[in-house]
Amino acid sequence: MKRLLILIYSVVSYLLFLIGIGFLFLLLTNIGIHNMMSNDSISGIMPWLINIGLMILFALSHSIPARLKFKQRYPCSPAIERNTYVFVSGVVLILLAIYWQPLPGKLWQLPSHSMGAILLNIIGGLGWIICIASTFMVSHTDLYGLRQSWLQWKNKAYTHIPFQMRGFYKLTRHPMMTGFLIAFWFTPDMTSGRLLFNIGMTIYIFWGIYLEEIDLKETLGKEYHEYLKKVPKIIPKLSKNHYK
Repeated sequence: MKRLLILIYSVVSYLLFLIGIGFLFLLLTNIGIHNMMSNDSISGIMPWLINIGLMILFALSHSIPARLKFKQRYPCSPAIERNTYVFVSGVVLILLAIYWQPLPGKLWQLPSHSMGAILLNIIGGLGWIICIASTFMVSHTDLYGLRQSWLQWKNKAYTHIPFQMRGFYKLTRHPMMTGFLIAFWFTPDMTSGRLLFNIGMTIYIFWGIYLEEIDLKETLGKEYHEYLKKVPKIIPKLSKNHYK
C-alpha cells in the first residue's frame, strides 16, 4: 500500500508541476492571467514588494532543497525526495502566477500583428521548446521523480543516471536555463512587471547555476571538471572545438 501511495504521489507531483509551468506560461503570455500587463492606476510600493517576495519564495524553495548539503543533513528516500521537490515547485509556481501584481509603466509594446512582435514571439516560443526538449536529453522521468517512485514500486534500488552529454548539453551546460532566458527576454510586451520578473529570474538562474555546479563538481569529480572547461555555461559556442 505504501509503495502505491508513493507512486500516486509521484504522478500527482509531476502533474502539479506541469500545471505550475502552464500557469507561468499563461502569466508571461497574458493568456487568461493578465497580471503581467501594465496598470497605470496602481500606486505604492506594496505590489512591488509582493512580486519580489514571490520570486524570493520561488528561489529559496527551488534551490535550497536541491543542494547537496541540504540532502546530506536531511536525508530522505529517493522515492519521495525528488517528488516532494517537484510538488513544492509546482505549488510555488501556481502561487506566483496567481498572486503576481500588475505594475505601472512599460518599456515597449509592439503591435500584436507587426513583424517585430511575431519575430519576438517565435524566438520566445523557441526558448520554451529548448527548455522542454532539454529535459528529454537527460532523463525526463528521473528529473521529475517518476523513475525513482517507479523503481520503489518494482521494489528495486535507485541508481543514479550516469553522467553523459547529449543534444543541447553538448552546446551548453544548462540548456534548460538558456531556454528560459530566451523565453523570458524575447517578448513584444516589456512592461515594468515583466522587466522586474525577468531581472529577478535571471539573477536566480545564475545564482542557482553557481550553486548547482558546486555540487556537481563534488559529486561527479574529474569528468565534470573537464566538461566545465569545454562547454560554455549558457551561450553556445558554435565552433569546431565545441565538446564532442
